[in-house]
Amino acid sequence: MNRNYLIKQLGFIIASFALALFLVYLLFGSKVLNNAFDLHIHDTYFVLSSWIAIIILFIITLFAIFFLKEFRYKHKRVLPNFIILLSGLLLAILLLYGIRILGSLDTDYAQRISLPTSSTSTLNESTVVEHNQLSPTLNSLNSILSAVQIIIILILLYVSYRWGQKKHNS
Repeated sequence: MNRNYLIKQLGFIIASFALALFLVYLLFGSKVLNNAFDLHIHDTYFVLSSWIAIIILFIITLFAIFFLKEFRYKHKRVLPNFIILLSGLLLAILLLYGIRILGSLDTDYAQRISLPTSSTSTLNESTVVEHNQLSPTLNSLNSILSAVQIIIILILLYVSYRWGQKKHNS
């Protein structure tokens, strides 16, 4: 491989990291880069290191930048495709953990809506819900994350297909 080619790819990696730092600064403010930050989702309170947000946004920006950049070359170059596949797999795994965390957030929603309103009323079929049901908001967010994960996997399949065509043609 050409040395200038490697330096150029490293420049894109550094640029995506700088963009991730800038996005964290815009989203969470200047003090988040020094300390941990807290997220309050529904009735759960998370305290996360700022590096977790930076790494997640770095993986997202790295995947997006390299995928869009390689459209010009029709995904036929080895190193950028490897970076796309690696960052895409990491992103799919992160989304899988996000979906899993969302599923465990609101476990008492089904209990809240399935209780009868008074002690004399009985439970009928319309008030009984499945025990593992999520609240509508978390259910929508869970569906969106699942759709994004499917889109990322389809993009990875497309990149692999285009890369394989290059190997097959040569």
